[in-house]
Amino acid sequence: MATRKVAPQKSGERLATMKEIADMDFGIVIPREKIASMEEAAQSYGVDRRLALAILSTSRADILSRDDGSPLDFWVDQCEQMSAYISHLDSQLEFAKMARIRMLSIAAAMEGARRSAI
Repeated sequence: MATRKVAPQKSGERLATMKEIADMDFGIVIPREKIASMEEAAQSYGVDRRLALAILSTSRADILSRDDGSPLDFWVDQCEQMSAYISHLDSQLEFAKMARIRMLSIAAAMEGARRSAI
């Protein structure tokens, strides 16, 4: 039977078979009632996303030449806020990986059901 990689393989781990993926059972990770507050939290990071893009699209020399007298504390605070944004993105990445595995399981189960119906 064919095998597919479900998640990055760690040393010593084997790949799951399509049957194992199709038979994977899963429950609720996030209650529906919590989704709205999670969306609101994600929206609150828009400023951080835009700041990251602004910093990445500007050279160091340009930033330093536009020195507006911002205190050092401003940049330290921005670094701390960017760290919080990174933590948020890390958790979002984990959610996306879990969702992808579940989607693969559903697709494998559907494929198996269709093949057995033939």
